[in-house]
Amino acid sequence: MSTTPARYETIQGMHLAGFNVSYAFQNMNDIPEQWDRLQPYIDTTPNQVGQRAYGVCHGMHAQGFDYFAGIAVSKTSDLPKALTPLHVPAGTYAVFLHLGPISAIRDTIDAAWSWSKSSGQQDMTRALHLEVYLEDWAPGKDGGVEVWMPVKS
Repeated sequence: MSTTPARYETIQGMHLAGFNVSYAFQNMNDIPEQWDRLQPYIDTTPNQVGQRAYGVCHGMHAQGFDYFAGIAVSKTSDLPKALTPLHVPAGTYAVFLHLGPISAIRDTIDAAWSWSKSSGQQDMTRALHLEVYLEDWAPGKDGGVEVWMPVKS
């Protein structure tokens, strides 16, 4: 588990297409089912950009959060009806490497949140974080995932 950023990335923003679900903190274990729903759309969605997949935690509130599982697209106008668009805002992100099994990603996310709060770099104007599933990630394989936390530019 990475407790300090491996690097920083600045993006111009990106469009994603996928599924958004609201979760209470006690039912977060249902997130893998959301990824199962997305699987048939990977590599078949018009205007897909790259081979990465993205998990976006956003809409945090006292009882839970929204989780978006999706893929990057160049435009959202031609999406299959089942998919929902989401825009990830431009900005700088601290990148944390998740080296263990996906079942332990919560540990990396918690470490990234702790670092972002204690470092004074936390950017709450973009109240989200990204899970970036790299091209070499595969179910059952350790690693291949990064956690991106928004930081002040």
